[in-house]
Amino acid sequence: MIPDASSDAVVPEEGSSNAVVPEEPSSNAVVPDEPTEKPSEPVIPVAHKLGDVNNDGRVSAADARLALRQAVGLENYAADSAEFKAADVDANGKVTAYDARMILRCAVGLEDLNKPVPVEPASEAAVA
Repeated sequence: MIPDASSDAVVPEEGSSNAVVPEEPSSNAVVPDEPTEKPSEPVIPVAHKLGDVNNDGRVSAADARLALRQAVGLENYAADSAEFKAADVDANGKVTAYDARMILRCAVGLEDLNKPVPVEPASEAAVA
């Protein structure tokens, strides 16, 4: 017998009556079941963490770079986009070099942009 290079079949030599027929693929293959249950509630994407402009789960120099590109007009995130909101760390409605600086400080551990900000009670003089 001579193996046929183009398939798994073995081609009989000339004059031989010992023909080998290739096996059929098995039809007993296991196919995973499709999920029959759908989620009961719609999946809502989680908002960006403040400073995480590229939404990779961490604040890094790459996020500061994207914020700075937005500040100088090389990126054009819509004001209502998650990227813009993540880059606008001072929440003044604009992404500026200050925002990029704060993101970079956070990336190297000098700032924590996602810590709760304490609210001080108003003084009596400010109320009057």
